[in-house]
Parts: sequence; C-alpha cells; structure tokens
Amino acid sequence: MPLRLLASLANFCSASFGLIVFCATIGMAQLSLAQLSLVDAAELASADSEDGKTILLLEGEIEHGDGEKLDLSIFALDVRKRGGVSALYLNSPGGAHREAVRMAEVVKRYKISTFVADGAECASGCFTIFAAGHEKFAGFGAAIGVHASSRNDGSEAHDTTFETARLVSAFGVPPAIVGKLVLTPPDRMAWLSRDDLQSMDVRIAGLLRWPGATVAAPRLTPFEAVAGLKGRVWEFYVEEVSERSRRIYGPDYLREICHPSGLFCTRSFYYFDKDDEFATRVTTVEDMSGNSVLRGVCKFNADRNVRSCFDWDTLQQHHANREPGGGWQEGAGE
Repeated sequence: MPLRLLASLANFCSASFGLIVFCATIGMAQLSLAQLSLVDAAELASADSEDGKTILLLEGEIEHGDGEKLDLSIFALDVRKRGGVSALYLNSPGGAHREAVRMAEVVKRYKISTFVADGAECASGCFTIFAAGHEKFAGFGAAIGVHASSRNDGSEAHDTTFETARLVSAFGVPPAIVGKLVLTPPDRMAWLSRDDLQSMDVRIAGLLRWPGATVAAPRLTPFEAVAGLKGRVWEFYVEEVSERSRRIYGPDYLREICHPSGLFCTRSFYYFDKDDEFATRVTTVEDMSGNSVLRGVCKFNADRNVRSCFDWDTLQQHHANREPGGGWQEGAGE
C-alpha cells in the first residue's frame, strides 16, 4: 500500500472510533521496522519488532489529543493482532500534563512495557508515562528526568505537581524520586541516575537502540577530535565530559583499576555527546607516582563491538574490533 495512502487512512481512521475496526482489518499497520506505519503523522508510529510483536514509538512533545490517539491506536492494533501492543518506546521532553496522565493510564490499563533507548530523552510528563510501564527498560545512554510542574491545563502548578506525585507513587516510584519531582523547580531538571532507575525496577540495558536505528562504525579522527577541543587542555576536557557521565551513571560513573603489581592505575568513564547515539570512553593511565602514562579517547559503535581511538598526546589513531571471545583485535591506524 503506498505510504501516502497509508497516511491518509491513518488520519481517516483516527477521526472516528467506529471506523477503527474497519481500518484494522485492512492491515494499515502491517509494516516492518524499515518502513514504519503512521498512526499520527509525526509523533506516533507502530512497528513490528524482530520477534514479531507490535510496538509503538512516541516521539516529540506531548500535545492535546495525544492521550486519545494512543488509546485508539492501541485498541486498533489489539483488534487486528492477537496480543496487541507489547511495548511503547518514548523520546519526549514532556508537554501537556493532562494528556501525559491519560497516556500513563492507558499504558497501565493495557499492561504495556515502556522503553527509553540510548540517546533518547524522557522528561517531565514523559516520565509519568514511563513510570506506568508494566516493565520498564532504559539504555545506558538514556536521559530520564523529573521536575515540578508549571501552570498547565488551567490548573495550579502546585496541584498538578502533587497529582503527578500521587500518580507515580501508585505506579511504584520510590519516595526519593518522588521527592526530586516535587522539589526540582519547573525551569530545572533532576536527571535520574542509574541507581535511581534501578530503585524503581527499571532494567538497564547495555545496548538499547531506538527501533529501526541503523548500525554504523564510529568516526573519530584526530583532526575531528582536536578541531572540537581546540584551545582546551586535558583537565578541562575531562571536567566537562565527566559531568555528562555522572548524569547518566550516577556517583559510580568512574571506574578505577590498579595493576596487581602497583605499577599503574587506570581510570575511565563513558559519556554521550548531545545528539550522539554512540558512547565515548575517556581513559587515563597513571604510574605509581601519579604521572600520566596514557591519555586516550575511544568512540564505540552502537553494538560496542567496534571502536575508534586516539592518543591525546601523540594523536596516533587506531581501530579495533571485538572478537567472539571478548578480546579486541587491533587494526591499523590512519
């Protein structure tokens, strides 16, 4: 079926509840991950996962009417395909409070699992939807945040905030996170650490891509690295990017391993650039006197089985592929 006709049918079907069953029977949502079907032109799409289950992808700011669209979309897919929707992937900065609450109630009613993939953001009202998930999953590079509500939907900000707090508490969100939601001003964001997420039974995945995302080898040449860091010394660079790592992984973001002989210690951490789905690792190796032996930066592909690295001091570059046994096979430098 042509994609333009499919989009027209999607809009036509969403206009009337009585037409949902008819639209489901013509198979309007039967597209693979490579060609997503349109439930809403820019914000809500459906896809079949690799194991044949139906998933929904929600992207963008939550606006008036999105709660109804989600409800009707799930109903249509439930009629068409036994088992209905199994998962909802989220990438949203939040939006209309009432719509977020309704969407959360829909997710809870249908017992749908919620996902925030690597590189995706789920904040403010989106967190309410995420918390409603039957099971909850987040990638290492996911950004999930909470804050108090501003005046919205004609209600007082105070009342809206405590309504959200009561709702997510009923979903099993621990008091510590609820406290961050209530106490963080509307113009700020409390980004949840890995420990925060695990305390609310979120499963942290080492690799969780947005469905349909392409896998590509990373590009990190010395020229690109130096051009982006011009005028900065190593200490300033580490100070800047380590803060991003702390926001993702929490206080235990830094990994320190010392050689049994005591000759040197290695300190490293991972971070994600803004709008970058690939992880970057920063490593410092010091001898027993605290002198730097190696300062390096590596960027990994989405599957973390290919890396491109360079030495900060010499700008020597090298690539490596992960072998089946877990080791790395080094390649030639450029």
